[in-house]
Amino acid sequence: MNQTSGLRPTTRQERAVLAHPDQRSSWVIALIADLCEPLAPAELDRRVRLLSEHAPIISARRDGDWWVRGEPPVVTTSSDDAGSGLGARFALDLEPPLRLRLSDSHRTLVIEGHHAAFDGLGLATVVTALTSETPEVGRVPDEPVARPPTSERGSAAITVEGRTEGSDSSLWSRLLRPAPRVAASCPPPRHESFVAQDVAIDRGGAFTARLTRACVDAAIARNRSYDIRMSRVGISLGLGGSRTIGNTASYRRVDLDLRSKTDIAEVVRNAIADEREPAELRFAPSAARLLARPVASWFSDSLLVSNLGIVDAPGVRRLQFFPVARGRSAVAFGAASLARGRATLTLRARDLDRDDALQLLGMVSERLTSPGDA
Repeated sequence: MNQTSGLRPTTRQERAVLAHPDQRSSWVIALIADLCEPLAPAELDRRVRLLSEHAPIISARRDGDWWVRGEPPVVTTSSDDAGSGLGARFALDLEPPLRLRLSDSHRTLVIEGHHAAFDGLGLATVVTALTSETPEVGRVPDEPVARPPTSERGSAAITVEGRTEGSDSSLWSRLLRPAPRVAASCPPPRHESFVAQDVAIDRGGAFTARLTRACVDAAIARNRSYDIRMSRVGISLGLGGSRTIGNTASYRRVDLDLRSKTDIAEVVRNAIADEREPAELRFAPSAARLLARPVASWFSDSLLVSNLGIVDAPGVRRLQFFPVARGRSAVAFGAASLARGRATLTLRARDLDRDDALQLLGMVSERLTSPGDA
């Protein structure tokens, strides 16, 4: 690598993804934006190149522990359904960590980003920039994220019968008692399922906590229909970063004993407020490398919940957000609301076929919008 090609070293968050032992996942985040007005491919390409000057990570290539400069991503067009072909792996040494696909009608933009380079809010910032008349609108500059772990005091909140624990041993407890998985389809699908549903929700206070409770209740109901009892559940809670074009996000892990009378929403609110990060993120990549890939799924969660919150993208009328689905269950719920448009829930699942995924998402929506959760 010559001195002029070097962009910057990879950050702690980026290395946590790149060195993670669970590489069955492609680690791809996807956003599907339905646009208010058609966007010509040539104009989109111009905006991409201009944005690349301000946020060079969208054009970078990986060279070991460095990002190096490269050409901006090429905009492709497709007549296929927007959800088809999502989640394909990146070759980060050969291509940029960002893909852009525009529908033939020029009204739908599909953006995929490798999670090492982007978190959900980072990609949402890319969407806002590229669907505005100039990339500067709504843009947050790309910058290296080398901040230290949020706290050096133990690991993230892990709850047992509603009590918050602060021990790094929580990671190893998963090896002894893996989090149960959401019942898979039989037979499992050949490809991941991506489904979405618009919802009318109260955007005020603690929505992530209420969404998580609805997701857990729906997963319990699905497993019960297969005569599988869930006495425990492991939850990964995505926490948004700084809206920088990059990966500044964190997450919290929650273990719940469902035999207790604990209020799931309250536990989630407490976990989000806890500043401690999971040990495997704070000590990445060394901790991740200690975990053998054959047992990596044993440390994973039953489901992931990630809420982007309200996205201010004036050029977009509907936004679907699909976070990374990984681990034994590989079930991930996403939510995004537009400041001037719809609120949309999504479900991404590796082992659920489309019909089962739609049914599970419908169960979440029904619980979320019931009078008791309004």
